[in-house]
Amino acid sequence: FAHDRLTAEESARVGAKVFEEISVPILLPSAAARAVSAVREAVPDPPLAGSQYLLFTSANMRLPGQEWELMLFNRFSFLVLSAPAKRTAAAELAAGLRDQLFSHMKDRIPFAMEDAAALGRIFPRTLVARVINSMFNGRMCSFYFACLKESGFSGTRFMDLAVKDLFHTPLAFVPPGVNLCLTAFANRFNIVLSYLQGALSDDVAREIVRRFKASLVD
Repeated sequence: FAHDRLTAEESARVGAKVFEEISVPILLPSAAARAVSAVREAVPDPPLAGSQYLLFTSANMRLPGQEWELMLFNRFSFLVLSAPAKRTAAAELAAGLRDQLFSHMKDRIPFAMEDAAALGRIFPRTLVARVINSMFNGRMCSFYFACLKESGFSGTRFMDLAVKDLFHTPLAFVPPGVNLCLTAFANRFNIVLSYLQGALSDDVAREIVRRFKASLVD
């Protein structure tokens, strides 16, 4: 894992910047645009170069009040966004990702993907892995990105101790094993990059986090 955090003042500037760029108070497109830029700049010569970056990003399809009823078993709830591999201004890239997001939601693509993968909730992991590898040859996406403005834990104390910070540390489960997450806690944003050994060097991982943070706060 590599991680960093934003101050409350920096986090507030991120929210203001998002509205200026895409005219809607949705963080995901602008944050994802900066994640793509950070990865592109830190890894200018990827081993499998292509014309676009493909992002898997989590999307909670559970309606409010269903969190506990639909908690068990695997849930395939993702959006798939694409961004050009060529250098693109952050605002332009964010607008393009915004339009993709709205198009996917209008066509109910995340719900369709969830329904299609319903049986995967009870399949053994080894069987699911075989199916995925046969379909994608181990190259499902460029990296996984999560933008979580809410956490399952929202209190201020745990086991009678004050909670000072909260980091989301997901397993790097999606090929190629590089997961970049922006999470919120106590009116601040935290950045976590989880990666499989060998997917990135530690120096490159820290550079991705550094560039991602700089692009958010500048």
